[in-house]
Amino acid sequence: MVISGKKSLIPSFFSRCMIRFCITTRNVSVDVKNSVFNRLEAQKEKIEASFGAALIWLPLPDRKACRIQYSKPLDGYHKANWPEMIQWLVEHMIRLEQALSGPLEKIKQELKTTDLSKEPVQDAE
Repeated sequence: MVISGKKSLIPSFFSRCMIRFCITTRNVSVDVKNSVFNRLEAQKEKIEASFGAALIWLPLPDRKACRIQYSKPLDGYHKANWPEMIQWLVEHMIRLEQALSGPLEKIKQELKTTDLSKEPVQDAE
């Protein structure tokens, strides 16, 4: 997915006692990262309803990245689980992409005309 003219939202996969994927920002300034995350989080209920489950929202204010993730307990190192793992990842990544596509397109358009230096700063909790 592209934000601010750069590929900035990428899926990530991990496997150790669980499988998970997350959408992570990268290649964007901290201001853009925070703005995108805050705008998405403001639509959390709508996004999660569209996705069909609660997501884990990690703003990571002291880091360059932020994450929205979803996981499932599963031994990703056991080859017998790989077909189930692949099917699960594909299904849920498609659902998340569909849930985020509308909000991200709107945010992308808003960022073209927004002066981020004038946006209110949210305190880290």
